[in-house]
Amino acid sequence: MARYGQRPENALKRANEFIEVGKPARALDTLQEVFRNKKWAYNWSESVLEPIMFKYLDLCVELKKVTYCKGGSVSV
Repeated sequence: MARYGQRPENALKRANEFIEVGKPARALDTLQEVFRNKKWAYNWSESVLEPIMFKYLDLCVELKKVTYCKGGSVSV
C-alpha cells in the first residue's frame, strides 16, 4: 500500500487539531511525517516552513524528545 503524503500546510492544521484534543505525541508524529516525505522537500517556501518548524520544536520541547528535535532540524 502506498504511503499517503499530505501537504505541509495540511499537516500543520492536522497537528493543531491533535493538540486541541490532547494528543501532542500524535501531532509531533504528523509533523515529523512532513520532514520524511521527500515529495514536498524542495517545494517549500519559507512562509510554509517556518510555522511548521516552530510548532515541531515546541512539541519536541514539551514532550522532551531531544532526538526528534535534532533529527527534524537536520532533515530540513
